[in-house]
Amino acid sequence: MGGSQPFMYNAEWRNDTRFPTTKFDPKAVTRASWEQKPRKPLQICPLISFDRHPDAHMVLSHQSNLYLPLGHRTKIWIKALRKVQLLIRILQINGAIGSLVLLILITNVEEVAGWIMRISPAVAAAHCLYAVYHLSRKASGRTPGSSAAYHVFASISDSVVISLYAFGAYATHKNAQTWATRLKNQRIMEYFVPAVYHDQANATGYEPPRGSSDRKAIP
Repeated sequence: MGGSQPFMYNAEWRNDTRFPTTKFDPKAVTRASWEQKPRKPLQICPLISFDRHPDAHMVLSHQSNLYLPLGHRTKIWIKALRKVQLLIRILQINGAIGSLVLLILITNVEEVAGWIMRISPAVAAAHCLYAVYHLSRKASGRTPGSSAAYHVFASISDSVVISLYAFGAYATHKNAQTWATRLKNQRIMEYFVPAVYHDQANATGYEPPRGSSDRKAIP
């Protein structure tokens, strides 16, 4: 027992009819994949596929392959204009955030005018933030219809923001004498008021009427 391992049994041979032998062929699946697949029989009827959407059977009155692609110069101009728009939006968002911070630090503003003047740069900053996200992507990242819809939305938003900025510039020009700041040093209002005024006036092109008696409101 010490010279040999215990429990060494020989496997029984099963070559009888009850256990027929099978030959192992590892390449049978590979050879089967090389065989030509049988063709599908032609469909006689019905000629309607019920697995497709009904709109897929609609006959189009035009062909999409007739549209001419954009020229090389046109693509270059589109990419260049997107970069210019991106630069302008970055400058605009910086001005909006700066105007919002200054208006938060300024007090003694009329309640309605103060809310309008503070909400305007906040809306402009949010709008410009999405514009930077949109313009920083590739021009082919969105469909032409989606890009056109965005620019329509951007033009409407800019029109609204410009009108609100014009109101803020007018209110600053009229009522800046009574304003104060939350900070201890009130002398910095000499810099805050012109900064707010020129920020909003330059964005809208607003110019106060000449010879007005309240011109001293803007240092």
